[in-house]
Amino acid sequence: MVLHNSPNLVYLTGVNIKTFERPMFLVSNGEEHVLVAPKLDKEKLHRFEASGGKVVVYEDGADIEKLLASLAGSLGIESGKVGFDETVSLRVYRMLCRAIGEIRLVGITDDLLRRRYVKRKNEIENIRRAINILDEVYRKIEASLEPGLTEAMLSSLIVNWGMELGADEVFFSAVQAGENSAIPHHERSARKIRRGDVVVIDISLTYNNYFGDLTRVFVLGPVDSKLRENYSVIKKAVEEAFSNVKPGRKASFIDDVARNYLSKHGLASFFVHRLGHGLGVEVHEPPYLSPTSNDVLADGNVFTIEPGLYFPGRYGLRLERNVAVLGGEPVYLDSYDVDIVEN
Repeated sequence: MVLHNSPNLVYLTGVNIKTFERPMFLVSNGEEHVLVAPKLDKEKLHRFEASGGKVVVYEDGADIEKLLASLAGSLGIESGKVGFDETVSLRVYRMLCRAIGEIRLVGITDDLLRRRYVKRKNEIENIRRAINILDEVYRKIEASLEPGLTEAMLSSLIVNWGMELGADEVFFSAVQAGENSAIPHHERSARKIRRGDVVVIDISLTYNNYFGDLTRVFVLGPVDSKLRENYSVIKKAVEEAFSNVKPGRKASFIDDVARNYLSKHGLASFFVHRLGHGLGVEVHEPPYLSPTSNDVLADGNVFTIEPGLYFPGRYGLRLERNVAVLGGEPVYLDSYDVDIVEN
């Protein structure tokens, strides 16, 4: 197989570096594994070499297609089928076609995703460590949140705290204050946080290349009774979904459980996204908990449960928890307060 720099390469090798416009490939005949990488990144690849892999570097201006073709020959894969990851860019795909031959390329993305679907013990431990960092970041937020901070300032603090606590990368740090909390994927702005604001904070970060992803709600001041009532429905929807998680059950069924609970309270129309997504070397990966998902839950799955309600121009609410299926039962991996935090 020939894999480009992607989450699947991270999964197979542990190598997670940004090479920008310079391509990086893993070329393997099943026994020998070679990374083709830019020369300026060689010093980042000692762990791969120490694990038995080989590194071949190229300089700017090198004929990478010729290098790949030559390497395929030296590894004995100059003929026959070659697996590749269909998530490549069109530019990289054309490069592989010229170097390997389009007729020989076979997509293996789905096979790799199936391998990633059930997490091994060490993968779950890495995810758990990422979530532990998130729990601590939320405690720092609780101690620091006050009127006058802008969304962008708090987002920057979140990134710093995550890195200080041991994250590889803080991938997403969304701070959504007041009316912005009704925009599910609003990230940050120069808007100042004010007394009376609902503040929804959504953070995803990695530990040893694996993601945790949590969302919590803060309110600066007394909590309106209707808002508290709506949030209690969200909390109960999480519990209803969680209690129905079992190996062999369709992920779409879990989405239905939460959506039906919101519907009983006349709130389903304000829930505008899927219930959850898997966690691993990508922040969004199978299983997907959505009405149309074909995924079936299994022991070793790790995923989010995150119902939300959004009232445009007013406020939004979302509670996102991280769940693993272990020994046939669901387990929460996060520990930070799931109630509205009043500051």
